[in-house]
Amino acid sequence: MNTEALNFLKKYKENISKVPISIRERGWESSSVNSCFRKIKFKWKPSQLSNAKLTRNELIIIINQKKIQKNINSIEMKLFILEILAWGGIRFHKDKIVSSINIIEKICFKLFNGEISRLKAYEYFNEAQLTRKIIGLGPAYYTKLIFFFGDQTGLIMDQWTARSINLLSNKKIVLLSSNYVNPKNNVDNYKSFLYFFNIIKNELKLKSLMETEELVFSCSDLKTSVKKKLGKSHKICSSWRKFVKENT
Repeated sequence: MNTEALNFLKKYKENISKVPISIRERGWESSSVNSCFRKIKFKWKPSQLSNAKLTRNELIIIINQKKIQKNINSIEMKLFILEILAWGGIRFHKDKIVSSINIIEKICFKLFNGEISRLKAYEYFNEAQLTRKIIGLGPAYYTKLIFFFGDQTGLIMDQWTARSINLLSNKKIVLLSSNYVNPKNNVDNYKSFLYFFNIIKNELKLKSLMETEELVFSCSDLKTSVKKKLGKSHKICSSWRKFVKENT
């Protein structure tokens, strides 16, 4: 364990607890599906793409409400997938991702219906990516699908959570290439990533893995849009990410 990093994270937790969650969530607000995917040609016919900019919690609530109803069709599932990718700020290979959305959808349906675990979902996505059945969707994004369609214990393994866990553990738990999550991270990497997150949860005395991930994810210390949304709280909210950037 990196004691310096853990102590900084503990102090960050103490400071950010003074910022209302309603303000913190503004730093995780999405791009709209329409702004993200409007230029993409679809072989299937989606209904009008939404202009809503959802927070992380709003997206969780919408998807979990649909789970309770146990009634979702293929078009709705595809739109949820696009909503999650837009929330994650997907920028590249959007046309290729949409072209392979049927394969992505099959895995997401299994997660949504509770038929597979978070680790089995990772195996399916990882195999599909490495065999190029899915193109353009790496671990940083398919773990977002695992998080939202699962029970929120399959955490998002993007560059910020991965760099944080590597820093805190003093180990290369997640393989990185130029600080981005390498596609060669297999299910054992993901399992170790989740295991260490559980250690951090216990160290910080947090209630859930989701709450721990939110803390570690932090928010951008540079984006002007995030600075505007968070106002005077921005410096506190972004300080962990700044620390990670300076030490990894």
